[in-house]
Amino acid sequence: IQYKLRHSDFNYLISDDFIQIINQYYIELKLNFITNSYQALIVQNYNGFFEKISTKIFREIKKPVFFWHHGGIPANYCVKHQERADYFVIMGKRQVDDYVKMGYDKSKFLISGHPIYNREPKNSKFSLSQILIITKAQEGYSPLEISSGDSRGNSILYLYSIQKVLKSFGVNNVRLRPHPSENYNWYKKFIDNSFFLHDDADLEKSLKNSTLVIGPISTTIIDSLYNKVNYVLYEPVFNNKTILGLPITPPLDGKDNRFPTAHNEEELKIIIKEKRKITKDIYSEFAKTPRDISFLKKLI
Repeated sequence: IQYKLRHSDFNYLISDDFIQIINQYYIELKLNFITNSYQALIVQNYNGFFEKISTKIFREIKKPVFFWHHGGIPANYCVKHQERADYFVIMGKRQVDDYVKMGYDKSKFLISGHPIYNREPKNSKFSLSQILIITKAQEGYSPLEISSGDSRGNSILYLYSIQKVLKSFGVNNVRLRPHPSENYNWYKKFIDNSFFLHDDADLEKSLKNSTLVIGPISTTIIDSLYNKVNYVLYEPVFNNKTILGLPITPPLDGKDNRFPTAHNEEELKIIIKEKRKITKDIYSEFAKTPRDISFLKKLI
């Protein structure tokens, strides 16, 4: 099935022959789960085929499903997603509060902390000498029930917007780090390669070599703070939508002044000029310390 999903054309994937293979796999997998008396399912996404079919089976055999968020800061919210799992495990209380604001059931959330982000940073650098830029990557799928109709070209416009602002401060070049799902070779066909220099180092090393990070909503915010470098959150807004056509949601709404957010080039200039930092006490809200997953013993 994995080979077919990766290498077959769409017509085959919706054919009766392939559906029959999936149905047989479903029968055998369900028997395996029951025979081995598995008591719970933990997944880190609910969009993949194997995660979906496993979740379907565990719901049928009435065993709990845990969705363990691999990211630290959600960018999108769709209330119907809470139907996909019994529990949602997340790093910090702040994320839970934002989910609840967007209509989620608070009782479904469990706060775990993280095995890496297990201490609070005491300070963070903020200078223009070594700037790291994080790309505004597309989702690769629609995170909402209704597609936003985003355009890949907007990921390029995002970088040109940042370049325009930084050049006004006399910055001649920065390092560019694409999202792991992206290909840098695509970017370099469209960007100013004398200004954007490819950064392919290990993330921790990359952050430690930086004096400022600028990028969209991302778990890299937590990575940056942990490695003692400030992250400037830049999310351009047009007609109350992000540059990729998604609605403005917490923490992008700008209602928490401890979390400076730029929605246009002028606001980005002000944050950089005034060196507005993410307040360090917000870190413990996004990443609980110390880590604690004792809830698993109570629920399984």
